[in-house]
Amino acid sequence: MHPLSILQHKVDGLSRLPQARRSRCLDRLSSFWYLVRLPEDGAAPQCVWAGLGGSDETSSINNYKFPMDRTGSNEWYGDEYGNKSLSWETTDYFYTYLEASSRDKTGIHMNGFTYELSTGENFTSIPNPLTLLLGSVLHVNGASRYGHAIVVTEASGIRFCDVKFCGNSPMRKAVKLSDCASFMNGPIRVMIPTGMTKNDICNRSSHSYADSSTGTSCYCVNCGACKLKATGKLSKPIRVGITTTVQGSANVVCFRLAIGITDPSGKTTWKEFTKASSASRDYTFNQRGLYTIVFAARDVSTSEAHSMKVSHTYKVRVY
Repeated sequence: MHPLSILQHKVDGLSRLPQARRSRCLDRLSSFWYLVRLPEDGAAPQCVWAGLGGSDETSSINNYKFPMDRTGSNEWYGDEYGNKSLSWETTDYFYTYLEASSRDKTGIHMNGFTYELSTGENFTSIPNPLTLLLGSVLHVNGASRYGHAIVVTEASGIRFCDVKFCGNSPMRKAVKLSDCASFMNGPIRVMIPTGMTKNDICNRSSHSYADSSTGTSCYCVNCGACKLKATGKLSKPIRVGITTTVQGSANVVCFRLAIGITDPSGKTTWKEFTKASSASRDYTFNQRGLYTIVFAARDVSTSEAHSMKVSHTYKVRVY
């Protein structure tokens, strides 16, 4: 299952938008409240950003935190004030960004695959379609050829009737592709982002990481780059009263891991783990509303000058 399959976890009520601001369909399309400030084709990039681990914290949005890309001439970003790259806003530029970015070897770049289907062609040419189509972006007929972007939320086969999507302008949710004749009466682009990569360029020939007796050091003594990564396991909306396991993992064995959960009333509880690369805790979600979950990792003890910390913050809706 490729990373964007977690887009399923971003629909069905994760948004902060009040219903009066948008229809129920768009309210359930993305967890990002600033969606109302962007044009229709800004919806798909925001879903991609969510699927690649983007945080809906205001500071992350407005400071263009990873996985947004503001490096080099090939950029992909958007904020709540309407500042954005063309690749964030329009279908053709997003397609060009993904194709060019996938060829990059340094800096921040998006990995993925693109396919072009002729009019009437089903998804036979997509490898592992039941897996890879889930969370992919389709460019279909809109005001122009490839002028509209939709996000696949279900794929049970290779026929148009087997693929469901959500989209904006007009707002749709869980609609079969076969129910939209205008989309099928033209070619379709299939874009499958598989991840966002940040390759730091060391000021020496290669990275050299500090020695440590307390963990796995992730600090390069040559350029200061950090190789530590922390990823929380996202969750679908949860029914109130359910106890489930909250999980996260790091790419190395860490000095300390921690999982923090803030409930809708603002109360936060933490659980810490030592000498581990993964962690989990059982938690009962006993309030309706939006929970904030933080999975944090520290590579070595804070007593060491090169200690590094990273975290992944995401939301869970309890209904």
